[in-house]
Amino acid sequence: MQDKKIISRVLEDNSEVIDYDSSGIPLYIKTECLSYYLDMRSTAHWHDDLEIMYIIHGELIYHVNKQNLHLSTNDCVIVNSRQIHFSSSYRHRECTFTCIVFHPQLFSGNAQLYESLFLPIIKNPSFEYVHVKASHPLHDKLSKLVFGIMTNKAEKNIGYEVKIIGALYTFWGTFAELSGYLTMSCGAARDADMAAQKDMVSFIHQCYMQDLTLNDIASAGHVGRNKCCLLFKEYLHQSPIEFLIQYRLEKGCLLLKKTDSSITEISEKCGFNNVSYFCQKFKSRYGCSPRIYRKTAEN
Repeated sequence: MQDKKIISRVLEDNSEVIDYDSSGIPLYIKTECLSYYLDMRSTAHWHDDLEIMYIIHGELIYHVNKQNLHLSTNDCVIVNSRQIHFSSSYRHRECTFTCIVFHPQLFSGNAQLYESLFLPIIKNPSFEYVHVKASHPLHDKLSKLVFGIMTNKAEKNIGYEVKIIGALYTFWGTFAELSGYLTMSCGAARDADMAAQKDMVSFIHQCYMQDLTLNDIASAGHVGRNKCCLLFKEYLHQSPIEFLIQYRLEKGCLLLKKTDSSITEISEKCGFNNVSYFCQKFKSRYGCSPRIYRKTAEN
């Protein structure tokens, strides 16, 4: 088990909190391994920012709304704002990737360019994501820009932020060029389904410590039980109860690392009525007991 695991921070509407690299510049760039995440799976989330995911080495499954993308070395995916997405392992194999997350506001300095070149693409309901495979003719150009951004971030020479922003402008120009003929996902997002899914996930995030039922979760999305289960399966590849248990366990991990509360107290705070059941589910998911996890995190 890794000593350090990443658990995403989210707001009440389940949109992810982005810790930008520099104050005042809505930009985040980081290279990570999938094993840094609990169970090699990031938390399903969305944010106002756009995201570029570039696979440096390995493979993973990148989930965007109801689509599952198998990304391999040198593949790139560009994800639009407010799309539900997360990563999971492919056959539990390691994967190293770079994420470049940036807010559309980064491009708003020139109103004319922003309104003519950026907004029409960002606001296009058919643009959920674009998967640029290594075999695509424009892949090399995009890849070069991504590596240039990564290099500037790593070296941090004077003015590196300006160089990165300039590279993102060039990246967007290339993306605007290819978006005219590159297939953008599989059609317009189903807004009603996505809104219901977000409402149900947000409800779990806010009320996970309570004794929740499937009816409670479905009611939060204003859908029936069957529709609730279908949406969770399509968007998150889990049942509502599986997602609830996973989120409770993630909260348990945080409490084990950051508090001195007893295992029994933590299980109750996370919504488990029985500490034995909490320990059973914890070991099944993370391969160790809560007590051993706490000791490992302390070292």
